[in-house]
Amino acid sequence: MAVSFAPATAWSAKDDPQKAEARTHFERGVALSESMAWDGALAEFSRANDLYPTRGATKNAAVCLRKLRRMDEALDLLQAMIVRYPEMPVEDRWVIDRELKELEAFLGFIDVQSPELGAQVLVDGRAFGTSPVALIRVTGGSHMVRVYKEGYLPFEVRIEVASGQRKVVKAALPPLTESGELSVLEASGKEAAVVVDGTLLGKTPWTGRLAPGDHTVSLRGTGSLGTQPATAPVRRAQTSTLRLALEPLDAELRVDPNPRDASVALDGVVLGRGLWEGRVRTGPHKLDAAKSGFLPVTRALNSSKGSRTVQALSLERDPNSSLWGDLRRPRFVLEARVGVLLTSTFGGTVESGCEGACERSLPFGQRVALRAGYELPRGLGFSLDVGYLRIRQALTGRPVTLQEWPNGVRQSLGTADDELELRAAMLGASAGFRFGTGWVWGGRLGVGALVGSMSDVRKADIPANGATAGYAVGNIEEAPGIVNAYVSPELFVARELSRTFELRFGVELLACIATHTPSWKDKSDVVTPAIGFARFGEQTLLGGATFLISPMLSLGASL
Repeated sequence: MAVSFAPATAWSAKDDPQKAEARTHFERGVALSESMAWDGALAEFSRANDLYPTRGATKNAAVCLRKLRRMDEALDLLQAMIVRYPEMPVEDRWVIDRELKELEAFLGFIDVQSPELGAQVLVDGRAFGTSPVALIRVTGGSHMVRVYKEGYLPFEVRIEVASGQRKVVKAALPPLTESGELSVLEASGKEAAVVVDGTLLGKTPWTGRLAPGDHTVSLRGTGSLGTQPATAPVRRAQTSTLRLALEPLDAELRVDPNPRDASVALDGVVLGRGLWEGRVRTGPHKLDAAKSGFLPVTRALNSSKGSRTVQALSLERDPNSSLWGDLRRPRFVLEARVGVLLTSTFGGTVESGCEGACERSLPFGQRVALRAGYELPRGLGFSLDVGYLRIRQALTGRPVTLQEWPNGVRQSLGTADDELELRAAMLGASAGFRFGTGWVWGGRLGVGALVGSMSDVRKADIPANGATAGYAVGNIEEAPGIVNAYVSPELFVARELSRTFELRFGVELLACIATHTPSWKDKSDVVTPAIGFARFGEQTLLGGATFLISPMLSLGASL
């Protein structure tokens, strides 16, 4: 069954303003349904049905309820539709009968049993009469059951009901051993229904015995008149008076927390645990939801005249809560990282020979890495790390001596330009810790190896030296291999984007220890016009220990 347009005869050509408004809401509901905005569509179809009931609006509201997995309410609405519109076409009745059978497969039953007769029974804030009550039909899932009788402590429990299951709830109501009196009045003396802690208890003026503590009270008048929930403190053996004034409440609100037994507050007034539905003032509101072991949630909303708002409040577990202990789920983690590399020096005799008019740049480069690992409860984790880095430095005008061969009789003095570049793959492992939620802090320590090369691309300008003609040396290169061990401590801060993803910024120090020192060893002879060839002599390209600073930005995911 899908959302459909109403037949043209649903509104006659002589529409009155109320019918016209109903049609406007209906058409908005159809548009929202096409965008699968089921909460908003349900509100529009329900409003259209309130203004001018039609079979189309009723059916479409039932479709929205099913899409929102409120199967029991959808079934109730379709059954009411059969009673209200008995002359519907046969083909429509077939569709509804088939839908009813499908909905029944999603439903379970709650059997509330209480030794106290006349106790009011509520499930998810909906009243189902007084005990004893018939089986209560609900959608499979989590539900809040509340049983109340004046003079007794209320019973409240969260239960899980599977589809097709009959769940028995034995509601014991101990008599109040301590109590206080609460008197509720309407400021102008009008009669209004009194609702205390979600339970309808009588009409104003009302006085009753309640357990000591704070209670939530509201009034329901005729039409849209009522009051938003207010807090009423009750003291042992004392009488408290609460005076409330009826006012127009032109908006409707439904708050659906997850977990279902989370405490919900509206504009600072605690509404109770679980689902809440009622009328509110137009204008801005603040909703809060909290539960021990979960991170609190706050939402701001703005209610307009005639609006129906459905607000879901999903709480995430607080990983630092002692309630979860070691039962929190371990997880696999994957992290993609990019960053830069900085150091003050490569070390080695090539760089240390840059003196006088020689100019040198600070070594600078890039780095990419991938980390895959496993994180235990309490934030302790282990991972395997792979990556690649590249960092370069330019030396300009470095003094050099070119030794001519074969006998080493002549030496030619000049200057050289060197482009030093370290290129290496990183292979290693690391262990780390993290703490906090939302904003996360932590550190890691990694060890491993750098495997690659340290190259020097060199060109030189050698002026004339006695009998030897001057000449220029073009780009010649040597790139000896390296195998360095590294240790890499890191500190980081991360922002959790969702339960799965987080964005992290960290600063890592790479302390690299050379297993051997890469050197220029004249593997490329310099051809000279006078004798035939010459050499620069052996020079080290990298020191025995190199320290690199690496700011890193990464995106992490957990499974």
